[in-house]
Amino acid sequence: MGKKALDALAQKGSLDASLIERWQAAYEPATRLGRQVGNIYTGSLYLSLLSYLTQVEDLVAGDSLGLFSYGSGAVAELFSGTLQEGFRQALDLEALKAHLERRQALAVQDYERIFSQRLPQEADYQVARQSQEAGFVLDKIDGHRRYYRQY
Repeated sequence: MGKKALDALAQKGSLDASLIERWQAAYEPATRLGRQVGNIYTGSLYLSLLSYLTQVEDLVAGDSLGLFSYGSGAVAELFSGTLQEGFRQALDLEALKAHLERRQALAVQDYERIFSQRLPQEADYQVARQSQEAGFVLDKIDGHRRYYRQY
């Protein structure tokens, strides 16, 4: 959707050409990881942000970024963020690369089996097995609220 909107604005010529060029230049680095990973629904917005932060070298603390996400039911969110001091140190590119390289291809049948699994909804559910590689894991479900823990 973002690419279609940029292309339409560029063809229409109703906005400053330098602004359109800037947005178009930002599109590729912001979508690189998404093209590698695929659609992760809500997480796609944050994968796009991570992609942009890891691909664009001239970003500095204080820069503003616009984030836009569109979902079904004609619901959309548009918000902005400001890069903070030390944001580069928070990006662990080696861990990201290693995490992406650990992915495994699934047969359609395996994907459908995993997709159809449901987590229990009862209160005080505790996750028995934890993955040390996950980064964030589901810790418990209490009253239909999911609690996550970072490793």
